[in-house]
Amino acid sequence: MRTTPFRFGKYGSLAAFLLAAVAQEPAIGAPFRAPVERSAEVSWKEPVALAEVQIVFDTHLSDLIVPKPMPEELVRDYTVEALHAGKWEIVAEEKDNFLRLRRHVVPTGSEVSALRVTVTATWGSSEARILELRALRP
Repeated sequence: MRTTPFRFGKYGSLAAFLLAAVAQEPAIGAPFRAPVERSAEVSWKEPVALAEVQIVFDTHLSDLIVPKPMPEELVRDYTVEALHAGKWEIVAEEKDNFLRLRRHVVPTGSEVSALRVTVTATWGSSEARILELRALRP
């Protein structure tokens, strides 16, 4: 399985990242940070076949790990959408997420021209943080 990584990055803002993604430039560096209810989107010039989408969320691993409630920074509710034949289709819709790494299968035979992740809630933070979004080809 070949991978096409998309890491949110060095651009410092959502607008700069989206411009780089549309230009097909790899965005590697710092995590994506934006207010909850904002979407992160990546796109390709030509549609690509995808098998899976992997997302790594911020779980604040820099702190000493002690028994406590969910990290405030962790994304709780979100949707993943794919732009297929000019129409956005929901690939995954998650509620009460508690995992750092999430994997979502893209329907077989889907050629998509863009992916969008919309965070609708975290476990307490007003800022959504995604460390990595990776699109896996079949």
